[in-house]
Parts: sequence; structure tokens; C-alpha cells
Amino acid sequence: MKWFDKSSFVQMLPQDITETFIENGWKNFLKYRYRYGNTTEAGQKYADVRLFRSTGSDRVKRNLGMVFGYDTAKSSFADNRIISDNSPLGILGVGDGTIRDFQVKVYPIDKYEDVDVYVDGTRVNDSRYEVIDRDGIIRFKSAPSDGSFITITYKMASTAPEPPTFLVFFTFDSVHLSRLVGDDEPINIADGDGETTEFYTPTRPIKLDSMYLYINGILLENEDYKLDLTTGKITFNEAPALGAEITARYITIIEGATLGKVGDGDGVNKEFWTENAPIATDSVRVFVNGILQDKGGYEVDHEEGKVTFNVAPVLGAEVTISYIDLTGSAPSGVTQLDGDIRALKSFNPNDPRSLMDAVYSSLDYKIPSLPTVLDFTSESEFGRGWQRDSFVYNWGNINKDRCMMFIRPDPTTDAESALFAPLYFGRLHGKGITPRRNMIIAAGSSSLREIRYQPNAELGGQIVDFGKNTSNGNQGVQLMQGVGGAYYQQHYLKFHTASQNIDNGEGKFQPSVYSGKYHVSQFKITHPNDGDVGYLDDVLAIHAKGIHQSNEMEVERDVYNEVLGFGDGINRVFHVRHAPFGNEFQSVQVDCMEVTNLEYEYDPDTKTIKFNVAPEQGEEVIVGYSYSHLYQFNKPTTPISAFTLAKFTPHTEIGIGVLKDPQKPRKVVS
Repeated sequence: MKWFDKSSFVQMLPQDITETFIENGWKNFLKYRYRYGNTTEAGQKYADVRLFRSTGSDRVKRNLGMVFGYDTAKSSFADNRIISDNSPLGILGVGDGTIRDFQVKVYPIDKYEDVDVYVDGTRVNDSRYEVIDRDGIIRFKSAPSDGSFITITYKMASTAPEPPTFLVFFTFDSVHLSRLVGDDEPINIADGDGETTEFYTPTRPIKLDSMYLYINGILLENEDYKLDLTTGKITFNEAPALGAEITARYITIIEGATLGKVGDGDGVNKEFWTENAPIATDSVRVFVNGILQDKGGYEVDHEEGKVTFNVAPVLGAEVTISYIDLTGSAPSGVTQLDGDIRALKSFNPNDPRSLMDAVYSSLDYKIPSLPTVLDFTSESEFGRGWQRDSFVYNWGNINKDRCMMFIRPDPTTDAESALFAPLYFGRLHGKGITPRRNMIIAAGSSSLREIRYQPNAELGGQIVDFGKNTSNGNQGVQLMQGVGGAYYQQHYLKFHTASQNIDNGEGKFQPSVYSGKYHVSQFKITHPNDGDVGYLDDVLAIHAKGIHQSNEMEVERDVYNEVLGFGDGINRVFHVRHAPFGNEFQSVQVDCMEVTNLEYEYDPDTKTIKFNVAPEQGEEVIVGYSYSHLYQFNKPTTPISAFTLAKFTPHTEIGIGVLKDPQKPRKVVS
């Protein structure tokens, strides 16, 4: 499990969070933007979507969506969207006498505005470099000398992002790169005139084998017409009669092509295949080591999804293909949409409900949750004290199973508006009967931004009402699928607490007057019907009196006979609640028989014991160990969350201890 503590620029926060997730096992398998507005206009409305997936140490596949919105015509900052060479965002880097390409931090660049490049503080003639505006690259014709400091002033293009004041998270079962057209009733294509045989669908491309075509409400056979999946052209064998109503129901593929790696060159192989086939005609763009290849350098078989190079890519060269997949399949590899998906109607990117209404209509999401808002400032937008290069602090711990983190903007400008915003997502440490889909989300929001449950609620045509106790992850804890199979039901936290009315500071929930030690407990996740379904993994409930924000706390304990679970003859992996000191166990027993360390492997990142041979049905797995951990304390200040609402947290002064160091040296008592 990895501790992170980062200082991100306001402008770069979503990208930095994305990188933290990727570095720690959460694959960003799909990235795209949903746009309303013409790119030739001064500004557009965007929903920026990042989809992550992780297969945990418990073999559960977890999907997580992260969304932020912005309107490039309505900036929060009075800088005219100009990045200055005086800002850290304007630093391109340091020359080494060889490198000619330098990447700007925020792009695309507005190609119609001046771009000023400086080397060691002196502006250089613009004939010395080329501006690749779309990719944000400054390419020098001659490499800057070794040690030279390179900066830039430029204006962001109307398609470049604005930073968010809130993020929205959600989970889902799967997602497909397609949308159903004619869901409620078939859409009208045209009326026949007795002569015309060719007609076009209003959207295209069309998903393979998805077309249902009707004349006067009667379903046609596939043999009655031909369909071009790429162009949406329908060619009838016989012209529909005068006045005949032509309607259709079909699945359209999203407009943006998918961009994904298909292999590495070896200097011999010339053939590379896309993940799916067939692919749309004339949709292919091929890259080798990120460089777009000339179309004359390869041939494309659209039916098979095969690209054949004239000359084999050299050894180690990364081959990437952008294409439109006519199967509309769920992406499995790392995929980015090459181009924005155009929204059919306007939305408000600064309103979470409107934003998610757009997102859920953009692609075919299966069983999406009621979204969870993470709000890190109480203001509707960044105030005058914050700028694009102001810091936002984010810290916590993460592995491929789960994440517990906090976000807080620089408090210097207004500490009350810079919220301590908590977010937990991922796996619970199981207790007894485990959830069907062990994936939770809990985050902090302001009262103005949370997306409240409403009966029969829909977002983007997707039902997000899963019963009267549907959770939004702010008003309590949202569990994806419970023990009995119900989706997205409300769960609450349970932990040792104290009464605000009678707590006089001398009880065991305060630091002891004798030893100065605190009483702490783990957060249990509980449902009134199912009982305790698990613990937040390595997260402690800590009484907030007498301890301050970001203080550290040492926790030491000897653990005897911790039950990890029971064998089933198949599962070999069992999770330990805490990381043992020195990654060593005093004892590991299966069915009351001691097991040597040669019979299992221990993974300290996920705290799992993996046996060489799976314990048999009913055999109890028990361990003993000592642990010495260092936790960082923070009290959430977001008004809406399971950690702060009185109905979910009996003592609203409760704080959160996040594991910082699982191998804190133990104190020696002489």
C-alpha cells in the first residue's frame, strides 16, 4: 500500500489524480470528453470523463468513473486564459543539447494568438521553433543548449480545459462505445416516393448486426436491403412505395475513434490487428512511437481490422492505431477516444446533476450508480485568491484494491472555503459474509452540489433509482451490490464513539489522563438487515478532541488468532487486516495446523497471504502477528458525508486516521 502526498496545481489536479490512480493499479481504460458547442466558437461546454478499472487481490473487477465539467467561455480566472512564462505552468523544461521537443502543461494552444518562447529569460525568434498546437508541443529546429531554462507565454485554445471545483465519481457494471437510437419507438428515416432506393440514417456509424428496419411498421428481412455500416446508407432492392413510412431502430457507434496500442515492433512483423473488427472505412490513423504515419506506408483490411506495413516497424517501436470499432464492444485495453463526442443537447457543466445527465447519455453504461460528488471548496467557483497555478494538496494511501484520500486547496486565501474533502473507494476488508460486489464509494460534498436520491430518477436515460434506500455516497456509504444482491443501497458507519453531552474529557474516548493514549477503532460498514459487511481498510475512527489536523498517531498492537476466513478448496488468497511488522507472522495456521513460510507467499502491498495449495472446504485460516503503524489524522470539513452527518456519525467531531507508514519502528520500553 502506497502513501502519497502531492501538491498539484489547480489546473493540473484531475491529471495528477489520474496519474496517481494509474501508478497504483487502477488502469485508465477509457478517456473521453463529451462536448456541446462548436469548436470554432469562443467556448464550449465539456464533460471530461476518465474510466478506471482494477482487478483486485480478491479477483473482483472494479470499475470507477471520474468526471469533471467546465465551460471554456466562462473562466474562473481573470487571465484571459493566458499561461504566462512567469507561472510554473509556463515552464517547458531544461535543455540538454539534444532534445528538440518540449511539452506544454496545458493544451491545445490557441494557434491564432501569439506564442512567445524564452530561453534563459530572453525571447527567441519564432522562426527557431514550430508550434504543434493540437498536441501542445514546441519543436525547436536546433536543440537548446545544455542547461538552458526554457519558458513560454501562450493562450489556451477554446478546447483546452478549465480546472474543476468538484469531481464526480460513480461505479458501473460495464460500458459500451455505442448508443441505442429509437429506444422508445423507431425513429423516422424518410417517406418513400416510389422511385428512391437510397436513404441515410440520421447518425452513423452503425453497430454490426444491430439494425431493425421497418416499412409502415413491418420489420424487413436483411435480404430486402443493403446497409453500409460506416456511412449509414440504406439501399433497398425495391423503392419503397409513395408515402410509405421508413423507420428504424439501431445502435450507433460513438463518433470519436478509439486510440489504443496494438503491439511493439520487432523489425520483422508487418501485420498488426485492432482489438475488434470490422472497423469503419477511412477511420484508421496509424502511429509509430507517437508519430502519425503516412497512409501510403501501410494497407488496411477493414473487415479483419488488420494493418499491414510496407516496412516492418523497428525493434521496440510502439504501434498505436486510432479507428472506429463497428462492434461497439466494451473496451478492455487502455483506450482514448480520438476526438470529442458531440452532445445532442446543452448541459450545465457546473451543476453535477446536469453534468451527469450528459455523461450517462454519452455512452451505453450498464447499471451505473447514483453519482457521488467530491467537493473541495464551498464556493461555486475558484475565488480571486486562487489562480491556475495555486496549489491543491492531495494525500492518502492507495493500492489496486482501494483508496483513501483527502483533497484540499491552498487555505491561504480562505481557510473556511478550502475544505478537507474525504474520498474512499474500492474494497472493504471482509467480515463474515462478504458483499456480492465488494466496491464502495464514500465522499464529502457541499449541500448545494450533492446529487440527491429521487424516486424514479433518471440520468441520461439511465435509471438511478434502486429503491428508497438508494445511496449517493454522500448521504452515507454506497455499496455496489450487497450480500443479498441489491444494488447501491445505503450503508452507514459504525465505530466506538462518545456522547457530546456527557463527555467531560476524562473517559476512555479522550486521551488517557494516565498514559496520554487515545482509544481508536476501525470503521465498520453496516446495514440494518445484513449487519456488519466489512471494514474500511486501514482507516481508523479517531476522536477529534485534543488532536489537530494532520497530526500523526502511532498504533501498536499484538494480534492473536485473527481469523482470515475459511477454505473452499479453490481460493488461495486471504487478506490480513493489518500489515505485520517486518512482514513476518508469529503464526499461520490452517485447520489448527501450523504452516511454514515456505507454504505461502505474503504480499505487503495488498496484505494478502497466498497459499501454495488452497485450504480445503471449511478449514479455518488463523494468523498471529504484531503491527506498528503510523496514521495521519484529518477531520473532514465537507458538510455532507458519512463522516460528518450526525445521522450517520453519532459524534460529528470524529476524525479519520489514514495509514501513512505500515512499518513504523516499535518503541522499546526499558
